[in-house]
Amino acid sequence: MTIYLMEIVVILVLGVITGVSRGDAERRGFIILACLVLFALSGLRSYAVGVDTLQYWNAYLTAWMAHSWYETGFLYLLRALNAVSPNPQLLLLFTSAVMTACVGYVVYKSDCNPVLALFLYVTLLTYASFMNLMRQGIAAAIIIAAIPWLESGKRIRFAVAVIFGSLFHSTAIVMLALIPLSALAPTKKVMLGYGVVALALALSPDFVWSFIGKNFDKYSTYSMSSWSGGNALAAPIMTAMDALLIVVSHLFGAGASDDDRGRGFFSMDPCSRSSSSSSLAS
Repeated sequence: MTIYLMEIVVILVLGVITGVSRGDAERRGFIILACLVLFALSGLRSYAVGVDTLQYWNAYLTAWMAHSWYETGFLYLLRALNAVSPNPQLLLLFTSAVMTACVGYVVYKSDCNPVLALFLYVTLLTYASFMNLMRQGIAAAIIIAAIPWLESGKRIRFAVAVIFGSLFHSTAIVMLALIPLSALAPTKKVMLGYGVVALALALSPDFVWSFIGKNFDKYSTYSMSSWSGGNALAAPIMTAMDALLIVVSHLFGAGASDDDRGRGFFSMDPCSRSSSSSSLAS
């Protein structure tokens, strides 16, 4: 926990030192420096960090054996990296680089507050999860990097990225649902509908596991694992936190006044660079 708190402090300090709200060059410099810090900790971690990391470490040592559990893309990645070096640390370095680079790229390309974006990336535990769920992390990072394509209407490119991501974790294919959903304007009714559906799914683990069992057979065993019941309360809590984040972003976002949003890089809006610009102009 201490190391994550230190990273949070470093992110905030870098935001001040680089003067991230002054211009695009400073913004880019902050993102690069902050991502290097995140990459270093993740890439140089021990195999003991992350419950699943050890299994990937051992899989790397036996990369040329049959691993029926792993998707094709991940298996070929193991073998390609193994041909470069037999040291499993390379796997942690490479996957950490991919995940961090994808997140940093989207933060830079998006019209968002980079300090708040990376702050949330760490504090909402996505960063820590990626150090455990390696295959899911790679798939998610690929899809995250493709979000700008979806936003700009390049749906075929986004679909290709999702399919490519599914080569590392098959469940990534469900993100194709974002293509038709992106055609819906984010009105209050639509956002409320998303929230209701998300909460209903979070409170209906049997339905979720039934869907997984029918469409992703090898992951259906998770429903019988010891931790699946323990997550029954965690899922709705995390969903509620996400909903709260959306509400806060809406209240203090691009449509709010400068007094509500605050000033400088501490702007409450994680998705509008204009808030920083307006504070500078004032």
